[in-house]
Amino acid sequence: MEKYKSEILELGTSVEEMSQLDMLILFSNDAPSELRDYCVIHSNNQLLEDLKVNQRIYLGDERYTISAIGSTALQQWQELGHVTLKFDNQSIPQLPGTVHLSEKLKRIPRAGEFIRVE
Repeated sequence: MEKYKSEILELGTSVEEMSQLDMLILFSNDAPSELRDYCVIHSNNQLLEDLKVNQRIYLGDERYTISAIGSTALQQWQELGHVTLKFDNQSIPQLPGTVHLSEKLKRIPRAGEFIRVE
């Protein structure tokens, strides 16, 4: 069952650069102008329940597994549509606003695709 679904609206000009650092920064369409270039901008619907370790996140049709969740990541996602996804298989969060994923980034999602949590 889907716990979250949000459409990707645009990709900032520096998203590919961020992906080379094994991270994607998600932000709602209200992202500050100085951050938009680094972000995957999305429609930011409401999370239906809290994120959990081992839960699945889909970026387009690519599936990833949550390995760790920072202490403020859930609140930031709910309030701002903002979270950093780090593709590094860490079991202990490095930063409070980060969600770590077990798999490496397979590809950068495209505008028109969806971010889903199941």
